[in-house]
Amino acid sequence: MKKWREDSGLTLSEMAKKLDISESYYSLIERGKRQEKMDLALAAKISAIFGVPLSRVYQEESALQNLLAKSDEDGKQVTKPCCESRP
Repeated sequence: MKKWREDSGLTLSEMAKKLDISESYYSLIERGKRQEKMDLALAAKISAIFGVPLSRVYQEESALQNLLAKSDEDGKQVTKPCCESRP
């Protein structure tokens, strides 16, 4: 999602305002460090802002969660998301 935001020319602050959430919370979302599953209403807003299907938002979210879980198991730090492009 970070790549989508950057490609759209939005800052963290601008994206958070569009979603009506704090900048720090949106940052946690991009890094996969917030609640286990994303709220449907929030995912729908992200889908609409980036013009991607809701299923794609959940695919990106799931891929990031899996990558982070694997890095935790391996003891390695993840520095960038695995899915960087729009559909």
